[in-house]
Amino acid sequence: MLRGTLIHDTDGPIGVAISSVGAPLVPTVELEARVGWELRPEGLCRAGVCVPVPAARRADLVASDGREVNVAELADLCGQQMAHDAEHHVWVVGSDISARERAAIGSAAPDFALPDLAGVEHRLSDFRGSKVLLLSWASW
Repeated sequence: MLRGTLIHDTDGPIGVAISSVGAPLVPTVELEARVGWELRPEGLCRAGVCVPVPAARRADLVASDGREVNVAELADLCGQQMAHDAEHHVWVVGSDISARERAAIGSAAPDFALPDLAGVEHRLSDFRGSKVLLLSWASW
């Protein structure tokens, strides 16, 4: 069986087994010890919150013997984004989408100043109360 790496909000990378269909599998004991997810009868639980595992998705999410969890399916079930580098067998799990949304609602963008094409400096705070479209680009 192929091996890969999972990058999560833990203290370091986690080794994963790669299933025959390319899914990243983490042993349930390691998932609990390193990431905090515990498989319980009511679902997968972390920090006092349980995510029910729908019967229709259980076979895709948890191995039949309950010893491994497909972390790609878990991320999807929790609304977390996941990036996958197939060539290097690496998966990266992002933060909970709803947590990012809650943090962004009602928050103000930090003030900054940039010059326009004529060299005149403008501050974001100069446009407070107006709708502003910010476009950014990077060559990297």
